[in-house]
Amino acid sequence: MSHLSASLLGAIAGATIFIGLPIGRVRGLPRRVQGFLNALATGVLIFLLWDILSHASTPVENYFTGMLHPGYGTPFGLSKVSSFVTMAVAFAGGLTVGLLGLIYFNARV
Repeated sequence: MSHLSASLLGAIAGATIFIGLPIGRVRGLPRRVQGFLNALATGVLIFLLWDILSHASTPVENYFTGMLHPGYGTPFGLSKVSSFVTMAVAFAGGLTVGLLGLIYFNARV
């Protein structure tokens, strides 16, 4: 990705936050508008969750494929099964810490 593309995407993301923060503070919005904005934000969050999880699970899937099919190399001299288990545990642990961290943060704030 070029510097211009990254800058443009960053500007779009920043502009949505810059515009969205004051809208979130507006009082007296009609219920239909609030419902629409909540649905829009929920849709964006679900898309981001799906996109991140699909990219994060790719290494686990690759190690699983390598475990089933000969010819795939394993890093660090580990066996194919232990490589897959290590990646699966790291994936599950990261997902657990990330999601439970959000719950912990929400309970504290």
